[in-house]
Amino acid sequence: MYRSLLIAAKKQKRLIIIFLITVFLPAVSLAVFGIIALSNERYRLEKQLEEEQQQMAGYIQTQISQNIETTENQLRQLSLSEPVIHNNKIETASLLDTCLEKNPLLDQFFIVYQNDTPWFHQFRMEHENLHSAQTSKKINALETQFTRAEEYEFVQKNHQEAIEVYESAFQNTNDKNLQARILNSIGRNYLKLKNFDTAAGIYSKIINDYPQTRTRAGIPLGITAQLQLIDCYRNSETTKKALKQVLNAFQTLVQNHAELTENQLKTYAEIVSESYQDLVKELNSADKEHFANRFQNLNTEYKKVLSRWQMVNALKNKCLPEIELSLLNSESHSPEILRYTEKVNNQQFLILATAIPDSFQTKTSGVIGVKINNNYLFNRLTEDNGNENFSVSIQNVEGRQLYGRPDFTANAPVTTAFFEGNFPPWRIQVAGNQHDERLFRGIFRSFYFWTILTTILILIFGVFLIIRTLAHEMEVLKVKSEFVSSVSHEFKTPITSIKALTERLLDGKIKSPERLKEYYSVIYEDTENLSRLVSNFLDFAKMEEGKKQYDFVKTGLQQWVPQTIKKLKKDYHEERLKINLEINEELPPLSIDRNSMELALRNLIDNAIKFSENAVVDVTVKQNKRNVIIQVTDYGKGITKKEQDKIFEKFYQGTNANNYSATGSGLGLTIVKRIAEAHGGEIRVKSETGKGSTFTVVLPA
Repeated sequence: MYRSLLIAAKKQKRLIIIFLITVFLPAVSLAVFGIIALSNERYRLEKQLEEEQQQMAGYIQTQISQNIETTENQLRQLSLSEPVIHNNKIETASLLDTCLEKNPLLDQFFIVYQNDTPWFHQFRMEHENLHSAQTSKKINALETQFTRAEEYEFVQKNHQEAIEVYESAFQNTNDKNLQARILNSIGRNYLKLKNFDTAAGIYSKIINDYPQTRTRAGIPLGITAQLQLIDCYRNSETTKKALKQVLNAFQTLVQNHAELTENQLKTYAEIVSESYQDLVKELNSADKEHFANRFQNLNTEYKKVLSRWQMVNALKNKCLPEIELSLLNSESHSPEILRYTEKVNNQQFLILATAIPDSFQTKTSGVIGVKINNNYLFNRLTEDNGNENFSVSIQNVEGRQLYGRPDFTANAPVTTAFFEGNFPPWRIQVAGNQHDERLFRGIFRSFYFWTILTTILILIFGVFLIIRTLAHEMEVLKVKSEFVSSVSHEFKTPITSIKALTERLLDGKIKSPERLKEYYSVIYEDTENLSRLVSNFLDFAKMEEGKKQYDFVKTGLQQWVPQTIKKLKKDYHEERLKINLEINEELPPLSIDRNSMELALRNLIDNAIKFSENAVVDVTVKQNKRNVIIQVTDYGKGITKKEQDKIFEKFYQGTNANNYSATGSGLGLTIVKRIAEAHGGEIRVKSETGKGSTFTVVLPA
């Protein structure tokens, strides 16, 4: 094979040199320059993506900083407002409510004045005084009646008399707070008398008519009345009604948690929870599920309130001492904003605070501050950062993930940015999504990419043509070698026979006339074989060059075919040969080249005899629509489907040629095909392994 490749390469030496000079070397040069250009293009795209990431990090940094600066300005304005300066908590609370409504970034306000306890908006601290002086004076005016009523209730246990005194006191006052407290005492006495329906009515009246009034301890009577109603309904043995009241009381606690201290809230919530657990046992499964769902939802809200209490306590105990130390020790007032951070239970508190001036705005009288809502800040980032090309991650200085996805693509470069003054104490990381894919898309659109691709395709195509040419040349060499070998054998056999017989004749050793005739007959037959072989080669050569001349003559196949077969049988000298002829007598005359068609028929019959174990051949001539069909059928081993498309190629020798030791040039069927096509027809084969083959020559009528 290597030798054949060298020979083929030498024969195509000129073509290979032309390919190397005109295609290969220019293509390789262009490819090298293109790769360098692509490398530069990739570097440019990477720098572009890096700049986009830096812009994105800067954008996020700016967004967060602007939100913080807006909050600082708002806080500075609050510190200079009249209600804050003069410690008017009612008006201050209204101002803070407006701020919280307008700016969701504000999470929790706190205010602390010199020598005063801290005040947290929407949260009631312990020992916070909520009594009014006016209410206290009115209580003193009715002190005699209250003392007598309490004597009946708590000492003499005469609850009916106590009720009458409380009712008399109720008639003697128009103060809503006093009326609500008196009604609460009347309801308490009815409970002690086990008059639950009347007590329930009184507590319902307090809830509806006096929801904002408070006990002496500052607890809203609407809340205590809700809890008392639970006992009324439980003792009335109305379980579902009692459970509904438990849930209503729980909802009131959650919604009005700002009216209670943390301990009061926890105590009342525990009472509600215990009542629920006791009552729910008495229900069936369907009712339990209904009440359980609502209780679970309320309990979730309650836990949120507790978590906010934890935040307030953390602000009070961990953050405020340092903030007060920084702002309250200054003798002169400064409008500067203090940026303060504190890590509390794995949460990073971001706090802004500023000093509150006195009435003359010269000294510091207190501190007002606000904790920033980190979650809202991150949600704003999610809304503003609509670019799907980037992955954004925010981490604290310890590397803990606060926002976004920390898992960036391994090959993607990451841009890191920090905030000025380390507030917030975070780092922003931005990476490109589908970094490699975006690079590829950029390169894919590049002129250099298509230039290289086109060059490579041309190069591949040229190499393919060279390889195909060399492979074809090697195949031709192989076929020529096989052809020479086969033809040599075809020529050698009759020539050897003629030479041997001629030598014997020349030596005069053959005296018998019969033997002489037999020798001459064999010599003649071998000569005829050589003549036909040479004729085949010459005809094939003319066909290949397109110089074959055909002499078309109108011929009646009914006479011509039998005569031709008779002649062929005579030439074969095969006693066992049996050619069965079946011919349609109504065939139209055809214009054919008789010598060529005889050669075609001879080759078909010759193949049928070579590749059959029995010398039986069927020849059928018939008409089919517009065509005349000549079929030659043998009963040999047949031809495989894989070889049926190849047997008409020149020099092709099928596998059965070796099995039958049949010799030949491999041109017989190729010549038949060329002759059929020259007559405007075609040749077909139908074969089944082990059963024989049928060759069909189709000629137009």
